[in-house]
Amino acid sequence: MARRPRVHFPGALYHVISRGNQGQSIYKDDEDHRRFQTLLGEVVKRHALTLYAYVLMANHFHLLLEVSRSPLAKAMQSLLYSYTRYYNQRYRKVRVGSSLELMSWAAGTGVSREIRDISKRDGFVKRRKIDFVI
Repeated sequence: MARRPRVHFPGALYHVISRGNQGQSIYKDDEDHRRFQTLLGEVVKRHALTLYAYVLMANHFHLLLEVSRSPLAKAMQSLLYSYTRYYNQRYRKVRVGSSLELMSWAAGTGVSREIRDISKRDGFVKRRKIDFVI
């Protein structure tokens, strides 16, 4: 059965979760973290998103985003493609077995409780609107 289309309207909030294929690590060092954050900032600007919080874990990440006119799927496709390409080129991975593949899920509005729970548990959530300087 096909997934129903994601609800989209300007101002919608999404809790996005994306993880490495088979639970593999998606960041090997600080350079990988910085690159991901740079790409995230570019996507936020390009798609006029508001990023309220994010958590970067070893094998996954969480984003709390507000969308504008651009659909969330386009922004996530851009972010995941760009970072996967960077990672696979940096570590000379070909798309067989051990290459990085990222999968993502998005929950619609009403996710602030989940983000508060994550911030209490892990202490990694940035608790303010984030403005990127590129």
